[in-house]
Amino acid sequence: MKRKLQKTALERDLTRDLNSDDSKRTLIRIGLVLVAVLIVLLFVFRPDDVVRTPPPLSEQRPIGGAATTVPTLLTFSTAPPALLPGDTFTIQIDATGAIDLYAHQITVNWDPSLLEFVSATEGSFLSSDGASTFWNIPTNLLTTSSATFVQARLEVPAGVSGSGALATITFRALASGTSFLTFENIQLVSSDEGDNSIPNTPQNGQVTISSGATCAGMGGFSCAIGTICPTELLSATDGPCCSAPCISTSVLPEGFCDSGDAQTTCHIRSPKGTLGLGAPENVVLRDVIIESGGELSIGPSATIELGEVTVQSGGRFRSSNSRNTIVHLAPFNCEGLCIWENSTHIMAGTADGRVGIRVRDGGVFTLANGTNVTNDEDGSHGGTPSANYFFLVNRTGKLNMSNTTVRFAGWNGAAGNRGLEVNGSENRIWDSNFSDNFYNTVILAPTEIIGSRFSSAIHAHVYILNTSNVNVTNSSVRSTDTSGAPGAPLNGGIAFDIERAQNIVITDTRIDLLHPNGAVLDCAASHEINFGQNTVTIVSGTTRFALAPISATCDNIRFLDNVIENTKNFQTLFYGGFRDGLFARNQIRDVSNTTLWLPGVMNLVLSGNDLRQENAAATNFLTAINVSLAGSHNVTLLANRITATPRPDLNERQYGVVVSIGSSGRALQAMEHRIADNDIDGFGTGVLLYYANAVNVTGNTISNASSYGLDAVGTQGESYVHANRFVTNTVQA
Repeated sequence: MKRKLQKTALERDLTRDLNSDDSKRTLIRIGLVLVAVLIVLLFVFRPDDVVRTPPPLSEQRPIGGAATTVPTLLTFSTAPPALLPGDTFTIQIDATGAIDLYAHQITVNWDPSLLEFVSATEGSFLSSDGASTFWNIPTNLLTTSSATFVQARLEVPAGVSGSGALATITFRALASGTSFLTFENIQLVSSDEGDNSIPNTPQNGQVTISSGATCAGMGGFSCAIGTICPTELLSATDGPCCSAPCISTSVLPEGFCDSGDAQTTCHIRSPKGTLGLGAPENVVLRDVIIESGGELSIGPSATIELGEVTVQSGGRFRSSNSRNTIVHLAPFNCEGLCIWENSTHIMAGTADGRVGIRVRDGGVFTLANGTNVTNDEDGSHGGTPSANYFFLVNRTGKLNMSNTTVRFAGWNGAAGNRGLEVNGSENRIWDSNFSDNFYNTVILAPTEIIGSRFSSAIHAHVYILNTSNVNVTNSSVRSTDTSGAPGAPLNGGIAFDIERAQNIVITDTRIDLLHPNGAVLDCAASHEINFGQNTVTIVSGTTRFALAPISATCDNIRFLDNVIENTKNFQTLFYGGFRDGLFARNQIRDVSNTTLWLPGVMNLVLSGNDLRQENAAATNFLTAINVSLAGSHNVTLLANRITATPRPDLNERQYGVVVSIGSSGRALQAMEHRIADNDIDGFGTGVLLYYANAVNVTGNTISNASSYGLDAVGTQGESYVHANRFVTNTVQA
């Protein structure tokens, strides 16, 4: 069949349309769009993990126009006068004398200690003739001290000429001083198809932030020159704050403090609610309410006395680089965004405990960069001498703490009075110091603690209560209180107190206990505790490694790869009440009378541990591992190395392993313990079964036993010793 050679009607119409003038213009538009997209792809969009200098815009080739050699002047607009710390303001980038400007890329630098970048918007110059434009701030080139702005015209053949705005930048003033504003990496592009780079002459600028004028009659309260006068300044001659004549506070607009009087409440409101305070002021604000959109910013070296502060939802409080004194004479309540960085805050506590910090539901509290929170220790700031303060984070509040010191928080064991109590929804404590608090921390919600240091708590250092998913790593705990008497109740030396909690991880942490009645780990009614790769040194008193009443057992406990050194007498390193635990690959050096005392434990495996009991000074007996009391069941000692410095004066009363039901008065109980493949060296008696039942002793090597390698004590006829098995053990006297 012959192929049709003539064009179809559709093909003829399409050919005719493509040759029309309208279609040519359409193709030109399409070409311009493709060129603009090419510009964006070449120097804006790139992998986030690679930061490169964008390719010069001069390499792009927009269509039409003519090259220019006349320099375009780039300048910054003048900053508003009388800026204060905390103010937000805009700076405009202007181009003057531009010819055929088609696109630009400009980097701006500033002093990050004085200015904070908030946002930027494109200028109107490139779109002044109605053309569409592309605008971008590449995130991979945005830092705390610089930003890069990119803008290009779209779907037009030529650039614009004349003068106009290229960008508008919004900054927040952080502190008093003068910040530079400099241009860098400037690329101005014309529409020329050849060399399209436009020469430019940049003029750098600066921004000056003052500390504010001090208003007479206000105790140093600051406001900007030319603003509305506060209540106390009603005459035209009063104070440096206002331009004459002063305006009565009866017409005071929203956004300014209602009054600076020491006995009234200051409301800081939106939209003009940014109040900045800085050196060398001495400011007294009794009660402050920062409403939504309002902000109170305290700058470098300010000395401030605050009454009750309430940062409402949407409000913002910030203290920055204020290393002098910020004194709180009443509670600080955070419901919005609260930031304390590199600042000292003195909580002037009182005997009734009414002063403190409360992060309420929805509040976000950040403490960072060397912030110090403490009490009015000597009473010189209006508080009761040595009175502590509360520090609470509510359930849906958030705590972010890094490089911060917290001292003298909490004064008794009642809820709310214990110290830093964290009950928020998201909590992080990094690289911070806690000392001299009643409880250094009370963790009531999922929390991450990394690289932090705890010392000198009156009670416990880390109290984990009624929560889950707490991770402590690379930290240290040091109890230095040695005032207690041996035998007294646990008080003051508990490193980790865990109660009714689960999924707790403590790793890579250094623990030093000097308190005579302390504990490394006090665990009750908790589950899934992982204690691993920690270094523990115990140097005083009757310290217990772990304590849990048998009626409130802990289960699924893992003690792995720890190094434990016990350098004092009359101590126990491990106490009972555990179920379903693994104690493995630990290294223990001990001089106590009982190294591992395990009363009432169930389903516990001790495997691969290296336990050395040396230079013990006890005169009655010594025991390396004691599994005892009714209720103990299914304990396995497998492949451990258990050694001792021989004590000939104790003879057989120096025991390697003791398994005991307690005494002959106990009823028959199948204990079902297994002692297998252990290396037991240097004890008067290697293994003693004392009124024990159903114990399997298999494959152990017992060396240098001066009295008995294996010994069973009890009355067989009364069934107090029953069904024990001794198989293939090697005893070397």
